[in-house]
Amino acid sequence: MNKDVIAAAAMFAMLLPPMVRGQAPDAVTAEDHPASLQACAVRVGKNWQSIGYTTQAACLSSIAAYAHADDGHGFRFATWGSSVLAIDQEYRYRSDNNGTDWYVVDAREPDVDPAVAVNANRPQTSRPPQDPGTLHNDPASTLQLTPALSPQSLQRLRDRQPPR
Repeated sequence: MNKDVIAAAAMFAMLLPPMVRGQAPDAVTAEDHPASLQACAVRVGKNWQSIGYTTQAACLSSIAAYAHADDGHGFRFATWGSSVLAIDQEYRYRSDNNGTDWYVVDAREPDVDPAVAVNANRPQTSRPPQDPGTLHNDPASTLQLTPALSPQSLQRLRDRQPPR
């Protein structure tokens, strides 16, 4: 196991919110939510932000969306039910014993700023624009978007009969 993960786990055990220690809110009962949905809380700064009842995948995604790397190793944390979740730049982790033992859930894509993602698809030109404050119609800097379709959407398109 990565020594950074072990160091982060030791530090994280001190930061766990009361929900993980068995003090769940009284208003929520097990009958209110199916087993696949658990209470998710993301560590934002020094506080825990409740996300609500989510799947594990949604809770892991919430870590990337809301939390900032707040320890020396670049880990970000959340709780999901009685489990502790963490992410770093490469992997998503889960611990079912308050951070003592961790296992890798899966590899993750690094966080990408939406502006960077859009500009990454733009063809690069070797010359800078003459006036950055004005727009110009330069075919070399035209952004072309290709819509991404889910497998279900593609199947619906394939199954659709042509108009008669």
